[in-house]
Amino acid sequence: LSDDMLQRGVDIIRQGTAADARYPSSRLGSTTHVSVIDGAGNAIAMTTSTGCGSGEFVGYSGIHLNNMLGEEDLVPVERTLRPGDRLTSMMAPTILTLDGKPVFATGSAGSSRLRSAILQTFVRALETRYTHAANSLHERLRAAVDAARVHVEESTVHVEPGLEDAALSQLRSSGHHLNLWPTTNMYFGGVNMVAWDPESGFAAAGDPRRGGGSWVVAADGSLMSS
Repeated sequence: LSDDMLQRGVDIIRQGTAADARYPSSRLGSTTHVSVIDGAGNAIAMTTSTGCGSGEFVGYSGIHLNNMLGEEDLVPVERTLRPGDRLTSMMAPTILTLDGKPVFATGSAGSSRLRSAILQTFVRALETRYTHAANSLHERLRAAVDAARVHVEESTVHVEPGLEDAALSQLRSSGHHLNLWPTTNMYFGGVNMVAWDPESGFAAAGDPRRGGGSWVVAADGSLMSS
């Protein structure tokens, strides 16, 4: 938080585009998620977002708490709240523990879609531990993030390309209206996940839908994989 670093951040925001290509900026704001597991057994799944301010600040830090990403009242494009409806939270960072030790951390951006994105990738990553045990941990995480996703809004099921025809037929026969997207899209979230197991070590996968990245770094700071 040196004066130089703070001024650098101010300059980036004022320009509206990145002063440095590594630090993109948007006048519209956005949600960002980071997942981390380290060799000491610590884990973080942290989702940050502009969202809508709650009126509460963290001490004198200047950090303004938002409304838990309850955005249906802000952008009522697909669903309009009615009197008596409860505002749900889209904030859902997730950590999985085994015998009390964190072994998996994940989360996503994507407004109302982040909950469905996290659930689908989380279940796929766990399933492949048993169904594709021969694959490396990295391959399993990568496949879980890259797989086609679906998202339900009201009476419409939004579907990314790649879902099996049998699944589409089952959805239609169950009376669902399908909106078939022509390509993978950032609409379906931006899941970033990291994991550890005693055989494979550490692995990570970032979501290309929202420019996500992933890195495994050695204790000396050298990059082992990305």
